[in-house]
Amino acid sequence: MKSIILMCLIVSFAVSCNKPTDYEKYLSNHEIIYPGTVKLKAVGGNYRVLMYWNPSPDKTIAKYMIYWNHNLDSISVNATTLDPDSVQQIYFDNLKETQEYDFTFYSLDSAGNKSIPIKLNPVRVYGNYYQKSLKNRIYSTYSYSNDTVTIQWNKPDTVNINTQIRFTNLSGQQTIFDLSPTSKSSVIAQYMPNTYIYYKSSYLPITNSPDTFYVSKYDSILIPQ
Repeated sequence: MKSIILMCLIVSFAVSCNKPTDYEKYLSNHEIIYPGTVKLKAVGGNYRVLMYWNPSPDKTIAKYMIYWNHNLDSISVNATTLDPDSVQQIYFDNLKETQEYDFTFYSLDSAGNKSIPIKLNPVRVYGNYYQKSLKNRIYSTYSYSNDTVTIQWNKPDTVNINTQIRFTNLSGQQTIFDLSPTSKSSVIAQYMPNTYIYYKSSYLPITNSPDTFYVSKYDSILIPQ
């Protein structure tokens, strides 16, 4: 009886050793090829997302596949360059402001082999709700002397791009100039008394965003004489 059991164990072991594993069946005797990956970034804009990357120098890369919206949507993009110092980009338009979008990126060679996937953190999209939340830069004090107005400004938000200032000069003409976020004061020469000085700020919602957002309305200052 023991001999029979031992013989069965030996036969079973021999069969298991010769049986191809699931991994071997998956390979089908072919080597797995992974095309090179890229340096990838994506930033939200005005109802859209800008994705850009520095290509891999892997000469086998023919195109890229990008999936988003939980892999419900996808697009194929031809590789236009393999220079890692260059930039290739694509816009995803008509997106919803209230939604954050996930993206998965693959490099593919001409045989259809895929690279290791690059999964980006969800990208926020901006629009009207964001614009309505924006406020013009705040001034602290102003002074007037000899047809010249000097305005002192508070430090702006970190994503402020500039503040447009518009006024009427002594010739009755509208004059416009920009106040940079690093400037603490603005000097308005040849100011026509008893006219309004208007100002409106602009912002990027995030660094490198493709779109600049402007406050909906000008605020104003009337300098008393």
